[in-house]
Amino acid sequence: MSPGFAKLDNTNYAEWRMFMEAQLMKQGVLTVATGETTRPPGADTANAVKAWKKKNQIALSEIILGLTPSQLGHVRGIADAHPAWTALETVHRSRGLGTRLSLRRDFYTMAKPQGHRR
Repeated sequence: MSPGFAKLDNTNYAEWRMFMEAQLMKQGVLTVATGETTRPPGADTANAVKAWKKKNQIALSEIILGLTPSQLGHVRGIADAHPAWTALETVHRSRGLGTRLSLRRDFYTMAKPQGHRR
């Protein structure tokens, strides 16, 4: 099922994360995406492992369906929901409004190096 909210782009991570957490919670797979529920030990044929794999597939598919095409590169080749969730967090965590304002302030207060001429 495709999420009923804006897909993740470079500007809406905080809102997207809140909506995606609710979507994953509704599907019963949030703990798989956040890493709280890890793959149980045992063979791939064990019932607990099969159940986890199904939840992992649901979580990963929901995450991927919630991305714009420009964001797919961050999760390409990742087969589990938790590493995908973490990769997106790592990329977007430092792009919040506070970080942008801080970087802008630093930019505007930079001084031209002395003795450097073109």
